[in-house]
Amino acid sequence: MKLMSLLCPRCREDLEGANNSRVFFCRSCAIGIDLSREREREYPLQCIIPEIERRENTIYFAFWVFACRYNWISSTGDERGETRKDFWVPAFFIKNISYFGDIGLYYSNRDLKPRTGRCRNRKVFPADRGEAHASVYPRIYAFSREAERKRDIVEITTLTTRLAWVPFYIAGREYIDSLLGWAYPSGALI
Repeated sequence: MKLMSLLCPRCREDLEGANNSRVFFCRSCAIGIDLSREREREYPLQCIIPEIERRENTIYFAFWVFACRYNWISSTGDERGETRKDFWVPAFFIKNISYFGDIGLYYSNRDLKPRTGRCRNRKVFPADRGEAHASVYPRIYAFSREAERKRDIVEITTLTTRLAWVPFYIAGREYIDSLLGWAYPSGALI
């Protein structure tokens, strides 16, 4: 295994992350650095402003945001079209996803266009899902979305990839999402 310093390649400040992280962050440069492949790769980082304000402690959860374009055809074959869409994929794993649901799919289906700002000096939840693992989900989400409309995906292209930090509130043994207001048990988000 290659030994790497955990300093930002741009500003040489310490990167934020945990032992099991695949992605590390530099607040001052507003980048995420994915170490899940053989070489490090930088992605722009946006900090999301909460839609729902609460008083509890805040922790940031990282999401991959894939801006995609895809072509579809109706199941009858008489309609065709193109869709541009952002797909949100958690940069962390969800335990028992069939029970708790896929928060990235919820975000994607709601067509979130949140406001962004500066990240406050708050704790960051470990990002243990790299871009390579997350990049399969836009296709899954698009197929799911278009199947409800009785359409088939013909081709999907990722135009850009970025990272977004979403604030969650720590309330007892739950994490409460600041965009939708949904609560997840702390053991569900690993």
